[in-house]
Amino acid sequence: MRKMIYIGEFPPPYGGVTTKNMNIKKYLLYDIEVSYVDLQRCKRNLLLAIYSLVRIVLAALLKHRIYIGIGMQKRVYMLLLFLKLIGGKNALSRTRIFVMASTLPEYCAQNSKMVDLLKQCHRLYFELETMFEEIKPFQLTNYALLPNCRNGCDAVPPHKRHTPLKLLFFSRIHPQKGVEILFAMMDELDKKNIAYTMDFYGPIEPSFVETFQQGIAKYKKATYKGTFDSKSDNVYEKMNEYDLFLLPTRWPGESCCGAIIESKFAGIPAVVSDWHYNSELVSEGEGIVVKEYSGCAFADVIISIDEGNISYDKMAEKAFLSRSKFDFAYYRELLLNDITI
Repeated sequence: MRKMIYIGEFPPPYGGVTTKNMNIKKYLLYDIEVSYVDLQRCKRNLLLAIYSLVRIVLAALLKHRIYIGIGMQKRVYMLLLFLKLIGGKNALSRTRIFVMASTLPEYCAQNSKMVDLLKQCHRLYFELETMFEEIKPFQLTNYALLPNCRNGCDAVPPHKRHTPLKLLFFSRIHPQKGVEILFAMMDELDKKNIAYTMDFYGPIEPSFVETFQQGIAKYKKATYKGTFDSKSDNVYEKMNEYDLFLLPTRWPGESCCGAIIESKFAGIPAVVSDWHYNSELVSEGEGIVVKEYSGCAFADVIISIDEGNISYDKMAEKAFLSRSKFDFAYYRELLLNDITI
């Protein structure tokens, strides 16, 4: 078997791209000998960056298999250019790309050279079938499906809902993740004397710290819990302590959101904005896709669930059953030969 090198961004910090790369390493390639280049560490260490560059050059020259897991499409483009410069078309033919975020079609529309490079790669792994349609205009055919999977061994089944409802935000604390929509939602719930608790987990965007702290202080039922430590705690067990996962995101690069996937393995329904691929991730009956982007609309959903107009138990059970479509065990069996040949 040829040697393999994986060029990507790994935790810390824990974000969508770094977590996905960590999970691929841990649950898809765990028993395969792979050499990893962590671009996050290279940013902080010049000597490591130089050493890593030498390793990449050798991988291109010595016909190693090359994996790429990078969030920014421009960086992917620059790396593909470099690989072709060093190792020619042969280096690209041994390259697999785990496509991150939802911005690749847009970038390809702006950069025809990127399309030419992608066509020469062995495989592009996309997170959702919808993305196949989006790349059709570029006549790419070398793609396969690999969702933003999770390890299903520690999945936690649904529970009976709490009274009052326990609501959870579990993402980056950022305006484009919809935090202020949740503030507006709580305004509506408080006006109508609805019983609930609302906990926020996640790193706070530095420029948003003051606004967030001042905002959350207005709500007696809301608490900021800090950044979740996934190394020492089980994310499914933590999420399962709650009834609903809320994500009113408008994040530009949002694709197959990892926290939505984790809510399935935690046995709790997701209430999400109608943004990018959320309606594909949260099917009818296993959660709610809120069509109107407003605090009032999110509050109406919470009230409907609280009053029993929407069956919580059925929704939680369907959410839990849908996790099988996002389990590494299933895709590992399907894709391992393609990934390693």
